[in-house]
Amino acid sequence: MHALIDTATQSILEYPIKNLRARFPNTSFPRNLEEGSLPSNIVKVHIATSPVVTLLQVAELTNPGFNTTENKWTCEWVTRDKTPEEIESSKGEVIAKIKSKAQESLDSFARTKGYDNIVSVCSYANSTIPSYAQEGARAVELRDLTWSTLHQYLTDVEAGVKALPTTEDEIMALLPAYTW
Repeated sequence: MHALIDTATQSILEYPIKNLRARFPNTSFPRNLEEGSLPSNIVKVHIATSPVVTLLQVAELTNPGFNTTENKWTCEWVTRDKTPEEIESSKGEVIAKIKSKAQESLDSFARTKGYDNIVSVCSYANSTIPSYAQEGARAVELRDLTWSTLHQYLTDVEAGVKALPTTEDEIMALLPAYTW
């Protein structure tokens, strides 16, 4: 990402490279623009990776501004707990992340035996080749245990019996061990 610095207002605006090329149509720019090849008020922006947060936390960028001492634009990440309102409004997103993590775990397990995903290995449950049938039956068993456990947990969350988990690992600990 690139940014246009307005020194008069000390503000920074997102500035796609296509805008720079349009503003200077008779100028040839290298494919990968670096700091030294940009006009003085256009900078390449490097955004720091956000910190790791739990399912019930949020990371926010704060204090953006021009640091005159260091002569650069700065901002920092702050991690905070979600408010009750944010937890309620993000419940669907949290549940989707949990389901996605469970599905990815099942698919990763299937790939340990060379299958594309859990659906693929489950399709071998009725195979006439005994080793495939055995692997397929085990995959069906694990898939069923995983989703029945997860659905019961999420039903309890919706009913207020259990709280939303703070991490995906809390949920994964409830699920069966994925072993052949």
